[in-house]
Amino acid sequence: IGPNAIGALQAAGVKVYTFPPGTPIKEAVEKVSKGEIPQPSEYPQPFQAPPQAPYPPQQPQVPPYYPPAPQPQAYYPPFPMPARPPIPEPPRHKDCIHYKNGKCEFWNLAVHADDPACPFFVPKNAPWRWW
Repeated sequence: IGPNAIGALQAAGVKVYTFPPGTPIKEAVEKVSKGEIPQPSEYPQPFQAPPQAPYPPQQPQVPPYYPPAPQPQAYYPPFPMPARPPIPEPPRHKDCIHYKNGKCEFWNLAVHADDPACPFFVPKNAPWRWW
């Protein structure tokens, strides 16, 4: 057994007998049972190092590597959004066949030429009998 194991066994109060290398186990057991304990001159005890003073923990020479944090993924729609068509300007009274001299002849009301036309708007450039 190694020196650490011998030291641990001795510290626990277990008697440890060492014999020269190559000694048969039967002879070693007979010698111990007869009381013939081997002398240190016969086979020296293993070297035991004196206890070491604990060293303060040292900082690592290279700082630890931390991988970069994952970046949030931007959301992209699966297909490009089509451009919204422009909203057409509503028709105006001035472009209606019912508008004459600031008046809607269909309703017989005074209207401004640039106001949005009424639901009965008929364009001036519509072909004859277009409805």
